[in-house]
Amino acid sequence: MDFNLSKEQRDIVLAAREFAQGEFPDRAAEFDRNETFDLELWKTACELGFVGVFIDEKYGGAGLGFLEHCLIT
Repeated sequence: MDFNLSKEQRDIVLAAREFAQGEFPDRAAEFDRNETFDLELWKTACELGFVGVFIDEKYGGAGLGFLEHCLIT
């Protein structure tokens, strides 16, 4: 059994990491302190395909599995 990530999965990890490192370091503490969240940041995550990845494509998701969801989170 091969437990290595596929190229698509590795690409997902890299994209999610780039997004998180670019958006969260300076703002995460502020979000926690103020108990807030930036809706524009959520919209960007949606546009990048990081939200609803395990939802079937016919319902607007990416149609991927829970592993891909876990790789993003």
